[in-house]
Amino acid sequence: MIKEILYKWFGVEERGCVSCEVLRNLLDKSEFERRELLAKLLEKEVPIERIESAPAPEVVRPVHVPWSIRRQILENEDRAAARKLRDKNREIQEVSKLEQELGIVEEK
Repeated sequence: MIKEILYKWFGVEERGCVSCEVLRNLLDKSEFERRELLAKLLEKEVPIERIESAPAPEVVRPVHVPWSIRRQILENEDRAAARKLRDKNREIQEVSKLEQELGIVEEK
């Protein structure tokens, strides 16, 4: 404590080790960078640009697909196509029933 008082009175600075000086310099640099970054983030004049999302990538299928998996894929595609066809036929039947009820005759 006496040493600190004497250093203070006579304006003598205590010299630290080299590693302490390096660490002090790194800390000062990081503090400076942090303050600059914070200042830039808090500026109200600069609008933040929005990043547009990229389109979804296409599904890449492997070159060799085992037959069991390929068969499942084909069956699922066929089921989906059949379901669409059934729905379309139901809509056509419903429309034809409504036309009959309303007495609308199609001209050919």
